[in-house]
Amino acid sequence: MSAADLVKILQEENTDPRVKLIPFEIADIKVEERVRLKCMIPPCPSYGRGKFCPPNLPDLDFIRSALKGYQGGALVVLTIPYSEGVMEEVKRERPQNELMKLIGKFEKSACEKINHLAFGLTVGGCRLCEDCVSRDEPCRKPLEAHPGITGFGIDITTVARKLGVRVEWPVTTELNFMGMLFV
Repeated sequence: MSAADLVKILQEENTDPRVKLIPFEIADIKVEERVRLKCMIPPCPSYGRGKFCPPNLPDLDFIRSALKGYQGGALVVLTIPYSEGVMEEVKRERPQNELMKLIGKFEKSACEKINHLAFGLTVGGCRLCEDCVSRDEPCRKPLEAHPGITGFGIDITTVARKLGVRVEWPVTTELNFMGMLFV
């Protein structure tokens, strides 16, 4: 099945008008060291602390090799109009966690209907728990937690813009929280 088939299936399950699903081909995805470098400079608060953040993720050569086994997938975009009130919600991680749960739901469907090896990533990494468990402990929410796209070395801004998503820096009209599903 193609990325377009994935989007068609997921769109049937999507009831949120704020969510857009856009197919991509695996050839559109580049894994780059300079993207992961953004996890370190300036240092992300989750770097080295989050179970699903670098350096607790596979090395980029492993990720490049693994992605060759996938055909493509879907960019999942949760769009929220910009306002000061929304920024307060962002500070409390609400839209990020909403996206994380949505990616989990879509990932389950993709595994059942398209490819049992389907997986999802979200922007910003996992923020479901106030404090992530130590590296040696199991995740408290293993069926909801997903690694960050940047931690996988993928420049989500470039991918999204190439697929027609408006990404603003600085934000003036809308916030786009993005995730990816690979099949």
